[in-house]
Amino acid sequence: MPSFPRPFTLLVVSLLVLCLLPAGAARAEDTTAAREHYQKGTAFFDLGKYADAIKEFEAAYEAKNDPAFLYNLAQAHRLAGNPEQALRFYRTYLRKNPKPPNRADIEDKISQLEKLVDQKTATQTSPPTQTMQPTLPGTTPPTSGLQPAPPASPSAGTATAPPTTPAPPAAPPPSPPVGASPTPPMITTTPSPPAVERQDGSGLRLTAYILGGVGVASIVVGALFGQGAKDAAQQIKTAADNSMMYTTDLESVDQRGRRDETLEFTFIGIGAAALAGGAVCFILGGHRDSETAAAGRVSFLPSLTAHAGSAALRVSF
Repeated sequence: MPSFPRPFTLLVVSLLVLCLLPAGAARAEDTTAAREHYQKGTAFFDLGKYADAIKEFEAAYEAKNDPAFLYNLAQAHRLAGNPEQALRFYRTYLRKNPKPPNRADIEDKISQLEKLVDQKTATQTSPPTQTMQPTLPGTTPPTSGLQPAPPASPSAGTATAPPTTPAPPAAPPPSPPVGASPTPPMITTTPSPPAVERQDGSGLRLTAYILGGVGVASIVVGALFGQGAKDAAQQIKTAADNSMMYTTDLESVDQRGRRDETLEFTFIGIGAAALAGGAVCFILGGHRDSETAAAGRVSFLPSLTAHAGSAALRVSF
């Protein structure tokens, strides 16, 4: 085996060390730059500035090829309204990381984005189905297919009713025979109008109880969702205090916390509205019971006889 002089060996080792040191320093600089761009992108993402977040996540991925940046890019493009770009980054992320913990959620988003892209493409490529004709001198404007009613003929004037012949006066009733007693007039009675039945407040009270139960149940459900949102926020805060990277797990926790917070306010609002409606129905039910107990049905019965007239006022409770 050939032997090399000691100075030559030292020279080769020194050259190798000098070559490896810049590479290590470059990798350290790339990681630092990626972390800085990631933190800026996350801040823009939280503020809803998705275009700025996309730029920072792209710079972070250029500094370090971490698949998590591809997922963040897909999320930002989806929320920014770029379905084609979001679809491409979701697929690239699954190609780089085939078994993520939220693969089912990503595949569901991919399916939704594919439908959105297909609809967008069909809308852009479909030609117009009809044209509109402008109204110009000498052209007939388009009609909708309904024929206008022909104008009334000037010769057809208003028909004049022929003069009516007055009817002859009615013959007077025959006089009763001498010595016969006159026929007494018929007794007439005006029927009383139908009384308006008053309903008690049992129906309103039942509605009040139902609304009260719904309100209490909604508030309890809202409180449970609120506890879930607080747990998610605490988990994300703990990860941030420990300087952990924003992974897909934390993304899922953040989404779950935001959803629970929205459901918390929704159910509490529904519960408060139901309780308020139940209180109003309960008060109205009691008021209706009081009116029903104090009011009765009143009818006025006039009558006419051959010798005198009379009237009766009937009150029933």
